[in-house]
Order: sequence, then C-alpha cells, then structure tokens
Amino acid sequence: TDVSPEPHLVATHNCGSWSQPYGSIGVTLTQSPSSTTRTVGTTARMKCVFTNFTGAFASAAIHWYQQSPGEAPKRVLYFISGDAASNKNVYSLTIDDISSDDAAMYYCASWDDAHFFGTGTKLVISGKFLEQLFQHFPQGEMLHHVEDSKETYVCLVHNFFPNVIRMYWEDKEGKKISDNVVQGEVWPPREDADSYSVSSWLTVNKDSNKEYICQYEREGSVKQSVHTQLPTGISYIAKTVYIV
Repeated sequence: TDVSPEPHLVATHNCGSWSQPYGSIGVTLTQSPSSTTRTVGTTARMKCVFTNFTGAFASAAIHWYQQSPGEAPKRVLYFISGDAASNKNVYSLTIDDISSDDAAMYYCASWDDAHFFGTGTKLVISGKFLEQLFQHFPQGEMLHHVEDSKETYVCLVHNFFPNVIRMYWEDKEGKKISDNVVQGEVWPPREDADSYSVSSWLTVNKDSNKEYICQYEREGSVKQSVHTQLPTGISYIAKTVYIV
C-alpha cells in the first residue's frame, strides 16, 4: 500500500521473505541513480536498496522525502510493505508527468528504534539536458602532498553535468574507506563553461605503502577510477573504466 498526497508519485516494493524480527544494526539505504535529469512531462524512477537488515520487512514503513532547494525536507509518500516476491530488498519511487516543481532531492527513509535515510537522488529538470549531458564526460586526476608523517591524496574530478556525482575511496581489495576522508563541495561552472568540478581528500600514514582508488560516477556515465600508486617506472595518472 502506498500513501501519497501527490497523485503522480508511486512507490513499489520487491522484497524477500524473512522470519527474524525486524532489526536495524548496520542498516544502509543506498539510492540510485545519484541524479536523474528529465524534461517536463516525462517520467523519473529511482531506487532505494536496503542492506544489513536483520529481520522482517512485513511491517516496515518506507518513507520518501522531497527536499526542494532552500527548503526543509517534507514527506511526500510512504509505503507499507506487503507480500514478499523475491529475495531483494528494493523500493522504487516513480514520478509521472514531471513538472518543474518536482525538481528536488529525494530521500528514502525507514526506522524502528533509530532513523535511517538513504543517500539521496537529485531530480534535475532541464529542457536541454541530453545535449549538455553528453557534451561533458567526467575526467579525474590524482594530486599528492607529503607533510611530516602524513601524505594526502587529492582526487579532482571535473567536466561533469549535472552538478551531482557519486565519489568514494576504496583500497585495492575493494573495501570502501570513510576514515580521514574529506569531501569537498561541488564547484560551480565558470562564466565561460557549463560543467562542474569537485575534489575529495584522503589522508594516510606516510609509510602505509598501500594503493588507494578514488571511484566516481555520474548519470549517464560508466564508473571511473583514479589510482594513488602505480607500478615502478610508470609516472602518469592511471584511469580505469568499468562498465556498469
């Protein structure tokens, strides 16, 4: 059952069958895509994936919030989960017949003894987004600074549109890194350009001798990465592209 004051907002659910009590230790709510750009009158879809729940979704209420620029978030829809259909914990929000008022950030949320919010999806309304989207492909580079016993890697990503990009650090084994990471604000375009830039800093011990990877992904683009260390004898910046 979905409950919404907006008739063009629809929630769906595809969840697994659970027998344990509904729990929340280590819960993560991951939304995709990080941004979606549409024109007026079209349809937008976004997903919210729940992981690390320890129990049943049979009585879970899933909420969707809209945060317009300069305003506080407001709940626009909630969904009471029903019968299980598969082993996936995926919730979707569909916005039909989009208007300019729908341009906002959208967050999924759920709670029992604690509140959990998703990573967010930005809905951009633009009349010429396809032209801009495919004129700009993100490019990344790695900068390196050493001071005393610490070294800092700066991952600089530029030439992307719209102004939403998903960035994160991980080690060579694929484990995500959140400690000692500083995420910068998105830089607005110059007067003579219409693309955006952003940077992220990772500080580690000078003698760590590890390779770190800065991953980044924009709407309509493949996932890309920049590595902090290279094989001996190679001095240029490495970029790896993964099809997703």
